[in-house]
Amino acid sequence: MAKSPILGTDQQPTPFNMSMSDDALVTFGMPVVPGALPFTDVGYMPVNMLTIGSTLQDLKGKLDGLFIDYTAKGVQHFYTNGAPPTIDYTDLKYRIMGYKGDAIFTHAADGTPMVSDIKHLTVLAKGDLITGSLGFTPNGGIAGQIHTSMQINGQAAGTLDIQVAHEAHDIGFTATGGLTLSDGKLVATFIPLNVG
Repeated sequence: MAKSPILGTDQQPTPFNMSMSDDALVTFGMPVVPGALPFTDVGYMPVNMLTIGSTLQDLKGKLDGLFIDYTAKGVQHFYTNGAPPTIDYTDLKYRIMGYKGDAIFTHAADGTPMVSDIKHLTVLAKGDLITGSLGFTPNGGIAGQIHTSMQINGQAAGTLDIQVAHEAHDIGFTATGGLTLSDGKLVATFIPLNVG
């Protein structure tokens, strides 16, 4: 049996949900075709709450906290008809990290996401993009879903779906034309291979 990605015990992985926020930097490249702007997206998603089934988990004694770190690439599309642009991911790699300490998530002066005051980092799981698309909402926020695979100890364990919701005030701008993302309401749902 694979180890539980959260509790670290020798048990079959079970479905779980993580409520998260997001600290990210999006930088843009040169357009390769009209209306399409390539981007890179790097960041951390601190886990604010973990539930397994309907039970809220207290990690104290095992870990002090969890976060997802990720790197991604994609294309932002612009429409001449005035419709809000869409954001399509073409690559994404992530890790669920456990740590000890009182993590502080911030941005450097250039917008780069940073985490400090942590120790004993442990990779609990990792995965890759299956599909992912976000869009700008009518109020200037960003929302959508990212569907990824999850591996534990190099073995396929299931999928992790991440619902993304950022309000307009979560979005900042860098001096070089990039975007920073802070806060937000993100929910990640893990579905093991043996469920559904």
